[in-house]
Amino acid sequence: ASPSAIPTQFPSTSPSAIPTASPSAIPTTHPSPNPSTSPSSAPTSSPSFLPSSAPSVLPSPLPSATPTIKPSPQPSTTPAPTTDTPRPTTVPSQLPTALPSIKPSPSPTQHPSELPTGAPTPSPTETPQPGLIITGPSSHSLSEDGVTTSSFTTALSSEPLSTVKVNFSPQYGSYVISPTSVTYNYLNYTTATTFILTAIDNNIDQGDFYNDSVVIKVTSSDSYSECTNQGRAVCGQAALYSSLVVKKLNVTIADDDTAGVTLSSTSIGATYDNFGDPLTDGTYTMMLTSRPRFAVTIDLSGNGGYTSVSPASVTILPSAWQSAVTITVSADAASDNRPVCASGNRFCSDLDARTETITHSITSSDNQYKALSVASVVVGSEVVYDDTDPPRVSTGRFTNLLNGITITFDKDSNRGGFTGSFDCTNVLDLTTSEVKTYFGSGSYCSFSSDSSLKIIFGQKSTVVPGDEFIITDLVFQTTSSTASLFTMNET
Repeated sequence: ASPSAIPTQFPSTSPSAIPTASPSAIPTTHPSPNPSTSPSSAPTSSPSFLPSSAPSVLPSPLPSATPTIKPSPQPSTTPAPTTDTPRPTTVPSQLPTALPSIKPSPSPTQHPSELPTGAPTPSPTETPQPGLIITGPSSHSLSEDGVTTSSFTTALSSEPLSTVKVNFSPQYGSYVISPTSVTYNYLNYTTATTFILTAIDNNIDQGDFYNDSVVIKVTSSDSYSECTNQGRAVCGQAALYSSLVVKKLNVTIADDDTAGVTLSSTSIGATYDNFGDPLTDGTYTMMLTSRPRFAVTIDLSGNGGYTSVSPASVTILPSAWQSAVTITVSADAASDNRPVCASGNRFCSDLDARTETITHSITSSDNQYKALSVASVVVGSEVVYDDTDPPRVSTGRFTNLLNGITITFDKDSNRGGFTGSFDCTNVLDLTTSEVKTYFGSGSYCSFSSDSSLKIIFGQKSTVVPGDEFIITDLVFQTTSSTASLFTMNET
């Protein structure tokens, strides 16, 4: 049969006649532009443009390269004519499509290759960021009495390049933290460390509450050599911590201190004797209840003119806030007369008891103390009467031998503190010249007993019955250890 002038419109995707062998999926060389043999002058059978069976090799779903086998644009020779078949033209009117190229159909097959057609693009590796993970309350509450404490834990958020040290400290020193630091490395950076905060009882009144904070400082050498020396494979991707800054943690502390002044007593007594002089002092102590930030000065007032307060002003330094200061109150009789009772007796109205109030005023640069009020102290002052009146003169007589005078008191005296022989001017209100005139040259006085004073005459005494001599005031008292009155106005 004569070949069709125009090959079929739908050739097989893979020819079986030409080429005779299955083409390589990816040809390694380009074939010759012209076929090596000439076609038969006349085909003996119908052209095998339609394959008799399915091709043995399925083409790739996607082209891998431009096909290397191209059909010749025209046959190299013209087939010989026959008598029954029209002679074909030398150049076919249309390029045959029966000889397909190995260029596959643009439509993919139903079984695409599972292999990727090219190498995947690598995703960039994210650089780890340094960080300190703090687990705990946002604000820590403590109390100075130690009942309330607080805690938090820390760990690093990413593996460090080299050793990292984290230090913790109070900003104002109002508490203690334990431990004060932690050291992390690539082995323990995820291990949580617990820190405990305990307030310090600083004895300072800072109001009901006051604030502090936890200062956190991170240090690291970011040493690459340290990492490599440890044989770690991730040194290029480890986090750098030397520039990490961590915010402070807030701390609130409940204060248990109260500014104040404690007085040992608000009521004391002072006494004075029958003579009118101070006898026993009244005392009380004052002490601060908390440590002041600055010195505290306390001025005392309110005492009358016959009551003395010592010291009249007290300054307490912060370092001595726990030291008690003693205040001494002394009282005199409310009279300028001594003895108070002009007669020298034990009783008179000027010896009546009285009360006075000592007040305290504070000045300080410490806000908790400067406006503080302090209790007052009431002082009661009263007399302590002598057990008996002072010695009084009973008699003054010449001795039996008329060589002296014996002065007898109505009770034992303290002898004025004199012993043995002494100058009579010490006990008699006479001058030396008067003594010599009355009692003679070489005269003297002595006690023969506690109630008997003797004047021994010297040469040429002139004293006669009826002469009057005055016992010196404020010399003789009774023998009582508590006696305050003296023999007064005795002749």
